[in-house]
Amino acid sequence: MAVDGRKIRQSLYQDSDIEHDFPCSPCSKEGKNVAAIKHCVECDENLCQKCLGDHNKFSVMKGHQLLDTVKQPSRKKQELPRQRCEKHGGKLIDVYCAGHDKVGCSTCMTVEH
Repeated sequence: MAVDGRKIRQSLYQDSDIEHDFPCSPCSKEGKNVAAIKHCVECDENLCQKCLGDHNKFSVMKGHQLLDTVKQPSRKKQELPRQRCEKHGGKLIDVYCAGHDKVGCSTCMTVEH
């Protein structure tokens, strides 16, 4: 018996009666019930396979930290570092040295500090 691949893909992304412990955040906003497979730390969202592919298409999001463990997104949005290091390939400036009152990316702090 031949199965139409379009129908299978369509059924995978439609609403489901199964309640997922960790649903995909973008799909949930569209009323879809899809299981998440990764969690983006910077976006604070769980992502299904399809949304993960969409997320990774954008160059600005390629540096985001993706966790294999999905979790409950926090209710409170945290201010995350956004400034990028010009010396080290656009790495996030996310390290602070209290002793010298300096900030830099992890490479700056390892190599130059």
